[in-house]
Amino acid sequence: MPDGTASSKLRIVLLGLCLALVTRLATGPPARATTYEWLPDAALLEQASHVAELGFLRTIRSVAGDAAATEHTAVVNRPLKGSFPSSVVRVRLPGGRDPGGAILWVQGLPAPRPGDDAIVFLERNDDGTFGVLHWALGYFRRVELAGGGPLALRDLRGAEMVGTSARPGPPQERDYDAFAAWLGDRARGLRRAPDYFRERPAGVLRPRYNLFTVSGKNLRWVEFDDGGTVDYRVRSANSFGSAGQLTPAMQAWVRDPSTPVSLRVAGGTSSTAGLSRADGVNSLIFGDPN
Repeated sequence: MPDGTASSKLRIVLLGLCLALVTRLATGPPARATTYEWLPDAALLEQASHVAELGFLRTIRSVAGDAAATEHTAVVNRPLKGSFPSSVVRVRLPGGRDPGGAILWVQGLPAPRPGDDAIVFLERNDDGTFGVLHWALGYFRRVELAGGGPLALRDLRGAEMVGTSARPGPPQERDYDAFAAWLGDRARGLRRAPDYFRERPAGVLRPRYNLFTVSGKNLRWVEFDDGGTVDYRVRSANSFGSAGQLTPAMQAWVRDPSTPVSLRVAGGTSSTAGLSRADGVNSLIFGDPN
């Protein structure tokens, strides 16, 4: 049970909550979260403008225009691809508290903490900050194991794999230092077979469940505890999808006998804010105009 609650004024945006929940692909079951297609490490390296081992120093709120964002300062411990203008970089991710006090939380984002070391695949923004390529896919946190050496762990609990891309083989983990060395060599043009995978160690490497945490506080939607309903609205459909896809998505949650979740389609909306700013509307927007 989370140790805190969200006030009735707190608006939480959950990415991928609705449509992706019941979209059944030919290759698998319905998705239940933010979705991604599998990419091999070599493809991640090719797509990233920069790659480095970063040591995270500080987390601050950063507001880009009227959107909520969180900025992390990090020292470049080991550059692996690309030229960095300074030994300290700023990594910006969507989410956090906006100027109006609303909180934006995006499922499937990495959550760096001061003191963390990580191998991060980056893309440079126009303002000189960096983003994490493909969100959680491009963030490998260093985790120390007693007597076993450090691992590079990627936390994909907030996302679900879809599509027809080749799936990974048996559960394995990446040796942190060997993975960094392989990336650095490949970025310099030395191509060799991956030699950094290790058998997954016995024991629990990740928690069995996630708490919904924002700014260090565990939150929950309180409307459902009192028998309330949360309304969603649909912006006019286009070639990306139709409003008819939202109702079965809502019902998939409502019919779940193990939860009190109650969601309702409440009509249309002209809002195009989406995840760019808090507008007080829970909405499904096809084609993401932002």
